[in-house]
Amino acid sequence: MSLSEYREKVSRLIQDEAGRLSNEDIEAFIAEALSYYSKDAPFYKVADIAGDGGYQYDLPQNWLEGFSGLISVEYPAGRQLPVILESGDYTVYKTPQGLKLHFYSFSPQIGESIRLNYTTAYTQADIDSIPLADQDIFCVLAAALCCEALARYYAQTSDTLVEADSVNYRTKSDEYARRTKELISRYHDFMGKKEDSPRAAGQTLDWDVSYSWGGDYLIHPRKYR
Repeated sequence: MSLSEYREKVSRLIQDEAGRLSNEDIEAFIAEALSYYSKDAPFYKVADIAGDGGYQYDLPQNWLEGFSGLISVEYPAGRQLPVILESGDYTVYKTPQGLKLHFYSFSPQIGESIRLNYTTAYTQADIDSIPLADQDIFCVLAAALCCEALARYYAQTSDTLVEADSVNYRTKSDEYARRTKELISRYHDFMGKKEDSPRAAGQTLDWDVSYSWGGDYLIHPRKYR
C-alpha cells in the first residue's frame, strides 16, 4: 500500500468525524508507528558492495547505528553455492569517518562483490515494503497513536469549557482512551507481545510535525526534547 492508502485506512479506524487530526497529523503518526513497528519487525535488506582490494568498506546509506545489524556477509557474491563468511572474519568497526565493514584476515578483490544481508528501520519511503500480512496490523498501531492524541486533546480542551461542553469532551476523551487500549491490545496480540504500550525503536528519528490544534507531541512531549 502507498502512504495515502495507509492514511485513508488509519482514518477509518480512528473515526475522527470532527476532523481534529489533519492528513499531515495522521502521516506524522504513521511515521512514528514505523519506528515502533521496525523494532518489532525490522526491515530486511540486501546490498552489494564492490571490492576494491581494501579491508574497510562503507556500510549502506540506510544503516542505522545502534539499530541495524548484520544477518550474513557473502563473499564473493553470486556463486552457485553461496559462500557465507564466518562472523569472526569481519566486524562493524567505528572509525573517525563513521562505521565501516572491517575484514580481519583478507581484502575483497577488485571485480568481486560483498553481499550484505542486514536489518534497518522502515521509513515513509519504504512503507510499501511492509509485508502484506502486516499491513492491517500496522494500520492498527498507527490508529492507536492517533486515538491517544485525540484522547489527550479532548481531555485538555474540557478543562477550558463550560460544564455542559466539558462533560461532552471528557466523554470523547474516555472513548478515545478506550479505543487506544483496544487497538494497542490488538497489535500486541498479533505481534506476540505482552507490554502494555508500544516500545520505541532503537534509533533517533525526528518527526517535527505540529498538531493542527497546537497541542504537544504524543509520545515525545516538548519537555523531553
